[in-house]
Parts: sequence; C-alpha cells; structure tokens
Amino acid sequence: MRLSNYIFTALLCFLTLNSNASVANGAASFFKHLDKAIYGELDIADTTGELSQDVKNGAHATALMVNRFSLNEILDGKLYSAKGQNFFKKAKMCEGENEFLNDLAYGGCSSVLVGPKTVLTAAHCIQNYQLACDRKSFVFDARADLGSKNKVQYFVKSQVYHCSKILAYHQTRDKTFDYALIELDRNVEGGRRPVKIKKDLLQNGDEVYMIGHPNGFLSRYSTNGFVRYDDELFYNTNLDAFGGNSGGPVFDKKTHEMVGLLIRGHDDLIWDTEKQCNRVVYCEEDGCDGESVLKIGAIIDDIESRRNN
Repeated sequence: MRLSNYIFTALLCFLTLNSNASVANGAASFFKHLDKAIYGELDIADTTGELSQDVKNGAHATALMVNRFSLNEILDGKLYSAKGQNFFKKAKMCEGENEFLNDLAYGGCSSVLVGPKTVLTAAHCIQNYQLACDRKSFVFDARADLGSKNKVQYFVKSQVYHCSKILAYHQTRDKTFDYALIELDRNVEGGRRPVKIKKDLLQNGDEVYMIGHPNGFLSRYSTNGFVRYDDELFYNTNLDAFGGNSGGPVFDKKTHEMVGLLIRGHDDLIWDTEKQCNRVVYCEEDGCDGESVLKIGAIIDDIESRRNN
C-alpha cells in the first residue's frame, strides 16, 4: 500500500471510529488452550446489528487481550493498528469446515471490565509476573462494524489500555481456581461501564449467554446456552466456545448480570490423521464435557476488595 493511501485509510478509520458514541469519548499470538466446542447448532454471532442495550453494554465492557508488541502506535498515540492472522490456515483446518472459522485472529483471550480500571480474565491467559503484564494490552469494542474489512484493524486511544499490574492471581494445579484481576494503566473511557454482577445463584436449566473473542476474533456473542448442572465453584454449560473465549464474561439471560467467567471446556478441534488437518468438535446439547464457568460468587470478595482501589 502506498504511504499516502495508508495515511488516508488510517485517518478515515479514526474519524469513523470517533463518530461512534461509545468510542468518541475517549499481531496476534496463537493460543495453546483450544479447549472449547460447539453444542448442537452453532450459536455464535457478531456483537453488531440488532441487539438489546443490555447485551451491547456487556459487549462494550468486554476486551480482547493482545500482545502489546502487536499494536502499532500511529498519529502520536491517538490511533493503533493491528494485523490479523488467518485462523483457518494457522490452525490447519480441513477444507469444508465451518466458515465461521475462516476469519482473522488479532489476540488471545477475553476479559471483562469489573472496575473503573480493573479487568478480570482467566489466569492461564497471562503469567504471574510483571514482565508478562508489561507485554499485554486490552482492546475494548474490537468489533467488526468499527473496523476495516482488511487484515489491518485500527483502534482509537480510548479503546486501548495496557496492563499496569496484576492485582490478584489464582491458578491451582487442578485448575479449580483460574482467574486474574488486572489493573490497567488508566481509567477506561468511551462511556464504558463495569458489568453488573449477579450474586444470586443460577439453577439448572437457566439460560445464559457469553461475550468474548473466540480464537482471538473480533467480538462475538454466544447467544443460546443453559446451565446443565453445577457444583460449589462452577456452572457446567453448553455455550458454544473456542480457545480465546477463556476469560470472557457469562451473563444471565434474564437479568443480563454477569454470573461467571469462562475457564475451560471440551476440546474444540480434533486432528484428522488421514487428511492431516483439524476438524471442529460437535457435541449434543447435553453431551461432551461441557463448558466450565467459574461462579462469580466464588471470587466476588476478591473483586470487591480490589476493583475500586
């Protein structure tokens, strides 16, 4: 691309992004944890178009975790660019697999805003030392309708925040606990608000949905899920999920309050030894291992004690 065209594209994107109320105020690594699956029919959609305001609010509070070095700072820090990687090729998917996977990945895990400058994510998404923190950034509203149609996406300053320090980190060997609270470099702007948290427990059969970044894609909405069963710490659900959804918020479909954090699930890809490529794992609605959602009530005291500091 000629330099003049590059600058024009960047400026045009900057102006377009700033015309959006949620942002006017204000290259991705491949992940090791491909441990999610599709239950029944694929129920994943973009967080664009006709969504309720409650779902939009949840989407605004959800951020894509990226490697800081994958963001290119331009226009004196007013704008950032990131180049996506083709997941279909990177994951060596078989021909004819779900078209949903033929998309660009820009980051790794998901995260959610729980305080003015505090995000919650899965502990396995980041290592527990300052150097790892210094290498991570968080992009809010990384959505298809706010970006370009090319591999390169642009984000304005009010969308991009950097890890300042790790406030809390819990990852047991048996993966019972798996969450991290992270302080960002400044308060989050652009009209974004921390999610509302549901302290009451869900019952088996209650409907839930999830917002996040499957495979590091731009923001997606897993629309139809329910609680299959639960234990002291986890809800087991049938939410459609992929690697990259880890650390993403799960919401009660009735109240739109956050009920938990997606941590792990059934393998989402299986290797075809004959074709030498990966295929998507499909499960019955009540089959496979399910997707494990850490109950927010199990960690609420930690969140409450740290998110407003």
